[in-house]
Amino acid sequence: MDIVIPEYYIDETDERTVIYQIQIITKNRKWVIQKRYSQFEELRKRLKEYFPTLVPQMPKKKFTTFFTGKSSDELEERRNGLQTFVQQLIQHDAIINSSIFKEFIELKISELQMQERSHFLHGIRDFGFMNEMLFIVNSEMNALTRVDAYIQNMKLPWESEKGDLATKPVGCLECWIKDIRVWVKTYNSQAISLHIKDNVVLVGLDSGSINYLVIKGQKFQESFEIEQHNNRVMGIYLYGEQLHSISKDKTYRVLDMKQEILAVDYNHEHEFTCLRFCEQRECAFVGDRCGSIFIFKRGVPLVAVQTKLQFVRDIYIDNTRNYLLAVGYQQGNVIVFDVKSKGNEQQCKEVTSFKNKNNSRCLVWSASRGEVFIGNDEGYLTIWNAKDCSPIREFKIHTDAITRMCWDEQNHVLSSASKDKTMKIIKIPKKWDDQIFQQIQSQDLKQWHK
Repeated sequence: MDIVIPEYYIDETDERTVIYQIQIITKNRKWVIQKRYSQFEELRKRLKEYFPTLVPQMPKKKFTTFFTGKSSDELEERRNGLQTFVQQLIQHDAIINSSIFKEFIELKISELQMQERSHFLHGIRDFGFMNEMLFIVNSEMNALTRVDAYIQNMKLPWESEKGDLATKPVGCLECWIKDIRVWVKTYNSQAISLHIKDNVVLVGLDSGSINYLVIKGQKFQESFEIEQHNNRVMGIYLYGEQLHSISKDKTYRVLDMKQEILAVDYNHEHEFTCLRFCEQRECAFVGDRCGSIFIFKRGVPLVAVQTKLQFVRDIYIDNTRNYLLAVGYQQGNVIVFDVKSKGNEQQCKEVTSFKNKNNSRCLVWSASRGEVFIGNDEGYLTIWNAKDCSPIREFKIHTDAITRMCWDEQNHVLSSASKDKTMKIIKIPKKWDDQIFQQIQSQDLKQWHK
C-alpha cells in the first residue's frame, strides 16, 4: 500500500478551510479521498488509544494565521507534513488493518448483524442463561433515585416489618423467556453479580448479601439470603457444596453450604474486583484493585501474580490452551498469561500484552477465531486479532458502559449487556472480508507462542 497527498484546494464555501486530496494505492485498486486537517487530528487521536508508541506527530497548526490566512508556503509545508504522517502510519501492519484506519481511507468495512433487546427495568450489571430462560441482574444507576428509594424502603421504629420485597426497588433479577418477562425478584439493594449452576441462581447484592434461588419449571421455588459479606459482592461461584465469593470488603470467602460453616475467610489489603473459577483445575482466579491476580486452590492461595494493571476489571480463562486473559480498567491494558497445565499454576508467566481503550470493563475470547472481544465504559466493542495483537474492529454498540459479554463459540454470536438498559445479540461474520494486508503465517502458529 502507498498513500500520497499530491495537492490541496481551498473550500469554495469557506476560504479558511483547506481540503487535502489523498491518493490510496493498493495492489488491486486506486482511489482518491478528500480530508480536512481536523479529520487527520481525529484519526491520530483514535489511533493513539490503541497504538500509543506507534503513532507519529502531525504538523502543528499555526494559529497566528487564522485571521490573516495561510501563505502558499505554509500550506505546502502542511501538505508535505500530513503526507509524511500517513506514510509513517502505513509502515505498521496493525494500523493498516485497524477499522479506524480503514474508515479514514473510506474502505468498506464488514457490517455486523445485530439485534437489540430492551424494556429491562434498570441498567444491566450481569446476565446468564438456564435452558430457555434468560436471567438479567440490574440496578438503578441514578444515585439520587437510589437515595430516594433507600429512604422509602427504610423501616422506622414504629412500623411493622416490610418484608424482603422492596417498596421501591433499586435492584432486580428478571427472568425472560424469548420476549416475555416471566417474573421479577426485587431488592432493596443494587443487584451486582450473577452465577447460574444447574437449577440454582445466585445474585450478589451491594449490601454484601447473596440471594440463593432454586428454580423449578419457570419460577423460583425457594429463595433465601446468605449474609456472606458486609459490602458489595463483586463475584460469586457455586462449586459442589462450596459457595465462593469476593467483595469490596476485601475478603474472599468460601461457605460450606452442607455444613453451614465458613471454610475460607481470606482477608486482603485491597478490594477484590473480579472472580473466575475453573472447575477442571479446582482453582479460583481473583483480581484486585491494585493489579494482582490471586490463584486459590481449594481455598488455599497458590500464587499472587503481579501485573502491570492498576485495577484488574475482568478475567477470562481458556483451560484448553492454558491462557489467562486480564484487562485493566483505567488504561485498558490487557495481559495474557500462560497458567501452565493443571497443578503447575505457580509457574504462571506473562506471554504478551496490548492496550485497549481506556476504562475497559469486560472481555471474552474466541479460541477458534483467535480474537479477543473487549467492552468499555463508553459502549465501544473492540475486536483484537491475537496473532499480531492488533485491533481489527471498533464498534459503538451501546450508549453507556458495557458491563458483561458472553461468547457463543459454535454459532459465532456475541451477547452484550449495558447500563443503557439494553442487550445486543451480535452475529460476527466467520471471516472478515475487508482485510487489506495479510500476514504470512506458518500453519502451526499458535496465538501467542512463537
